[in-house]
Amino acid sequence: VKFEPEIPDNSRALRKEVLKKCRDKIKEQLEFFIDYGLCVFSLKKVAELPVYTAEHDSVNYTVTIEWVQVMEKTDRDHMNFLKIFFNSMMRSLKFETIG
Repeated sequence: VKFEPEIPDNSRALRKEVLKKCRDKIKEQLEFFIDYGLCVFSLKKVAELPVYTAEHDSVNYTVTIEWVQVMEKTDRDHMNFLKIFFNSMMRSLKFETIG
């Protein structure tokens, strides 16, 4: 995911807010997706996505999502994605580590 004007790496909350404002438009193309940092994961391969726009704190941002690769089940990235997804679900469900 690329933002214009650029959002610094240490502004995760701002990136999340801007992407949140584009969520419905992105869902029209990808149906289901998960965003994590500067990555978007989807079950659907879409070669070209439109450029999205969003306004936050009186600043207009353009959001560009570029297709990078298909993850195979044997890829290291696939395991990292599953770990991120699992941890995200645990946080969403407010699970706590107890032992």
